[in-house]
Amino acid sequence: MKFLEAVNLVLRQGGKAAVNSLSDPNEDKGFAMAEIVRQRKQVLTNGYIFNTTFEILLPDGDQGGCVPVPVNDVLHITYPQSKRYTERQGPAPNLTQLVFDHGNEGTPGSFVKSNVEAIVIRDLTNIEEEDLDFDKIQEKCALWIAKRAAAEFFFQINQGGSDVLKADAEKAKTLFINAQPKRNLNRTTRFWQLLATQAGGSGTFDARTQTNVF
Repeated sequence: MKFLEAVNLVLRQGGKAAVNSLSDPNEDKGFAMAEIVRQRKQVLTNGYIFNTTFEILLPDGDQGGCVPVPVNDVLHITYPQSKRYTERQGPAPNLTQLVFDHGNEGTPGSFVKSNVEAIVIRDLTNIEEEDLDFDKIQEKCALWIAKRAAAEFFFQINQGGSDVLKADAEKAKTLFINAQPKRNLNRTTRFWQLLATQAGGSGTFDARTQTNVF
């Protein structure tokens, strides 16, 4: 589903006229776009097979061996290891880096200088492109997001009366969830290492492409 399609779905269900382009001067369009973006982030933050990756974060020699944390389009990061890490601002261009959590290995607050395993949940949208689309989001999920946005859009425009649209959004959610392979992000580090091995032994497991291993 393209972003324009989602916008027009929201506009039509809110009783507004559809637009031919995202650049059309239309106040309702801007409201619809903002609501879709908000709903997309809320939905994708849960983490699904197409936007969750197992990654090995490597120390950066240019930053004194510190481990930079990916921030572009990242919604959430967890570290499935016995060590607990916390993030803090570091020197540019890697503005966020990992440090040992207090009470754990190393000097409290010292920078981590070894490889770190991470489970990363991503937004999957290129925020630099004007025409934000849902090409990297599964179709059923994109439809769920659009219908959630439509229900909220209708509610804000009419100050209520969105129960039917909310029910429709719940149906879209059920269709999407039922189509997802079963997986659990709270597995052990060994579990994710096995997934990385099954993904080709490269050290990086991409859940968006290796759907068969869940």
